[in-house]
Formats: sequence, C-alpha cells, structure tokens
Amino acid sequence: LRLLFAEAEGVAAAQAPLEPALALLLGELAERLQQWPAAERWYRRLDQGEARDRARLRLGVVLARQERFEAAMETLRALQDDEAADGAIRREAYIAEADQWESRRRRDDAIAALTRGLAVLEDDPGLRVARARAARNAGRHAEAEADLRTVLARDPAHAPALRALGALLVARGEPARAEPLLARAWASEPRAPVAASWGEALWLLGRTAEAREAWQKGRRLDPADPVLTDTLERYGQ
Repeated sequence: LRLLFAEAEGVAAAQAPLEPALALLLGELAERLQQWPAAERWYRRLDQGEARDRARLRLGVVLARQERFEAAMETLRALQDDEAADGAIRREAYIAEADQWESRRRRDDAIAALTRGLAVLEDDPGLRVARARAARNAGRHAEAEADLRTVLARDPAHAPALRALGALLVARGEPARAEPLLARAWASEPRAPVAASWGEALWLLGRTAEAREAWQKGRRLDPADPVLTDTLERYGQ
C-alpha cells in the first residue's frame, strides 16, 4: 500500500492541473496508512467538482483523527447544511458526526446528531438505522426497536434494518424472534456481519451445526471481518 501511495504521489506531482479523482485516491490511501496530515493535505486540494463533497466528508473524519474535534464538527456540519451537496454524502456527514460522539461515549449527542439529520433528510432509512444502533448502545432498546420497525414497515427487505433488529433481539435474549429476521437479512444482503449475527442466534437456539454453517458462509465472504471474528472468538469457534 505504501508503494502504491508513493507511485500515485509521483503521478500527481507531474499533473497540472491535478485530476480530482487522483487527489481523492491519495487522500483515501493516506487514511488507510494512518498518515492523517497527508490525507488532510490531499483532501484540501479538492475545492470543486463532484469529488469535493466526498473530500469534505473525509476531511471531517481526518481532522477528528488528529484530535481537532471542533474543526471536525465545523467541517461536517457545513456539509450537512449544504443543500447543494449530494443527499447521500450529507447523510454520511450526520453519521460521521454521530460516530465521533460515539467514540467519546457521548451517546445522547450521537442520537441528537442523527435526529437532526432525520429532520433535514426526510426520515432517511439509513439515518434511522444508525440512530437505532446509537440508541441500542445507549441502552435505549425500546427506541432502537421502534426506529427499526418503522424502517421495516416501509421496506420489509431492508437488510441493514433486519440485521440490526435481529442483533438487538439477540442481545435482549430473544434468539427465537431474531433468527428469522437474520435469515431474511442474509437472503437479502449476504455479508459477513450478517452471518455473524445469524450464526449467533442459531447457536443460542441449540442449532449449532446450522450456526457453524452460517459462520462458514461469512468466512468465505470475508474471513477478516471484525464482527465475525469477535463472534467466533466469543463462542470458541
């Protein structure tokens, strides 16, 4: 990865003007290498075009990584308030702010950020699922379940909501209610974290062979997935 970053920097140095896609790539590579000042420098080079909003989003995260929290919040909130920005990017800006509050264990602030987003982006399902996860982390399980069921009432096949509701029910000791939801989530969007939760529900129901099969499906998709890895370790698999 370091070699790719160095090669891309060499290409960028020879470009005039710099291609926005290359600047964005360099910022993302620097992030993956945890070279936060370098990532900030490349993102700040993007001041126009379609890549600008993505760069602003990532800049907010990079500033937070450098313990410049106030600047990070200012950057993310400016993007949230920019009506000309792409709606999906604005949604991610609210989620990024919530993630920063969550990392500081200020969960009420995380929920408040996502509630602001829902008011602006007209009940976006991605924001509602994110708020449900934040509410679950804050121990506000009834609120979390209500948000997830609202999403599923409108879209019964919404995989993130199915997985989040299933995981919530598992955490509450209700694997029998969780398992069919997680099976639906897997059918709709097979991903390693879904396999982790599905397998956990099956295991708790005593269906250990099926649980191992679900976990194996997840391994085949992404053996390094942190959610799956943590689940397997907790159950000695």
